[in-house]
Amino acid sequence: MTLNIVFMNFIIAVISESYERVMQKLVAESYRVKANMIVEREQLFNESDLESLDYFPNYIVVRRPLNSEINDGGEWQGFIKDLKYTIRTTAAKSKAEMIQNLQSVKTQLDKIDSVIEKNSKQLSSNEGLDEKISKMLKQQLDKAFENSNNDFKSMQTETSR
Repeated sequence: MTLNIVFMNFIIAVISESYERVMQKLVAESYRVKANMIVEREQLFNESDLESLDYFPNYIVVRRPLNSEINDGGEWQGFIKDLKYTIRTTAAKSKAEMIQNLQSVKTQLDKIDSVIEKNSKQLSSNEGLDEKISKMLKQQLDKAFENSNNDFKSMQTETSR
């Protein structure tokens, strides 16, 4: 999921960079189109119109981008910086989620340990109960055996008389 978010941010950054580049070149492109229209119009002039100062004053307007290579590098630096920031924030969020999950697992393990400890105490106390119950059963069986022996002896003495 994190990888999808990073790729989506990457795509958005590329698209926004392309849009910025188009918008920056929009004014220059409009001047280029106007210059081409002027050239087409001048081709329709005759010799006297081409020498006229009304149509052609003694100055020229030049437009060109300044330091386009440096600007492109700066754009890429900004893009890379944004990408690094996105990766760092995503990694930090993932780390925080992992720590939170680890803490919840640790809490659950502590609860399980306490339940196991409680059950082992109950089991050890139950083992003592087993011994007590077996002793009591043995005593009762011994008493019942003695009573049955006594009854048997008393019956034998009655029958022998």
